[in-house]
Amino acid sequence: MKRTNSRRILKIGNKLVEGPSAIFSISKEDWLEKDLQITFYEPGMKKIESYSIWSDDSMNKENDFLSPMIRILTWNKHEDLENLRENAQRNFPIIDLKLGEINQDKFEVVNNDFINLQKSIVNNHNYIPYKISTKRDSAEIEIDYEKDYLDFSIYVRNGMQTLNFSSSGNKTNKLVNDLIRMKELLIESIEIVNLSNWKERYYELTEEYLEGKIPEWYYKNEIKNKNS
Repeated sequence: MKRTNSRRILKIGNKLVEGPSAIFSISKEDWLEKDLQITFYEPGMKKIESYSIWSDDSMNKENDFLSPMIRILTWNKHEDLENLRENAQRNFPIIDLKLGEINQDKFEVVNNDFINLQKSIVNNHNYIPYKISTKRDSAEIEIDYEKDYLDFSIYVRNGMQTLNFSSSGNKTNKLVNDLIRMKELLIESIEIVNLSNWKERYYELTEEYLEGKIPEWYYKNEIKNKNS
């Protein structure tokens, strides 16, 4: 496996999972920004799933808004890197991406579950406060690793309000169940669109970034790139 290609594929794959800065309508040049993202990490990081909702955030308009959309991405990182051993020249990850509007018959259900999920996140009592770490210590989360569990992250945006939360939990955990329910609902509710009418914009996914040039600031009047 060529190190340069595997590193490139990992960087692109991780960025696609994180999602774009915005999704643009090619014909209108209006755009959608992310309101919700749920990411599930299969134990061992073998497979990553991302489920997100996007809404119109175009400037200087008061009508003709783009319909809210669902973006679903699945990336089997383990299989991707195994495949790269035999296809060393490949320079883009193998991902499954679906983009679509919310089925109108499902819209109210999705909307209500989205609101309830936000309440569940805000009232999540599984978060464990902890002191400032001085010895790489951290809070201990109660997980039964002999039973099904998930690593997950959540992002919610609502105007000036944003929430970010990452943790792990067994599938008996209420918040984990709420997240799985939303995942299943988004899968049921997506109406696939023609991807040729849309584009994703990544402000950081540049060739410099893919080559490992990481900006660093040494508290002087310049930024230097570090080659990793």
